[in-house]
Amino acid sequence: MGSENAVKCNLLDAGCSDKSAAFVDQLIKAGRLSDALHEMKVIRCDLMETLHQNQRRVDCLDYLIRQTEKRMACVDTRIKATVTSTMYDMSRVAGNGYFDAADSKEARKAAREAVNAQRTEDYKNGSYQRAGGVVDPLPEDAPFFVKDYYDYYKTERGYHPRSSPHRPV
Repeated sequence: MGSENAVKCNLLDAGCSDKSAAFVDQLIKAGRLSDALHEMKVIRCDLMETLHQNQRRVDCLDYLIRQTEKRMACVDTRIKATVTSTMYDMSRVAGNGYFDAADSKEARKAAREAVNAQRTEDYKNGSYQRAGGVVDPLPEDAPFFVKDYYDYYKTERGYHPRSSPHRPV
């Protein structure tokens, strides 16, 4: 597989539109790498803004779950649809672990229970327990997507107050 095909595939996997991925692919094939990089930066900004908007929606759900009059999509007829939207297939990672290392019904149930209990506890306490995050320092043999995460989340623009306890430099 050529590098331009890998770029197009990664853009599509990240949630980029077919039209945008094809445009970047055309730029690469035409040798206009600087323009392709610029377009990918624009696409990344758009995808990250969408991701941050979705996180704010999850924060709203955290608030609603603590209210005395709880409403859930399964019983409230005013809710017409629910959607899970992620930049990568993080639902699979959350369910099965990285590289499907925790692919069992019991492991998935335990992980969901732990995450939900922690979110509720965090909301009650008004503070957020930190977990995971981007590896630091970045190993030389890190996969490309980890390098991309590092390049973004270790910048002032990619930092979120509830992310790593260490602000980027």
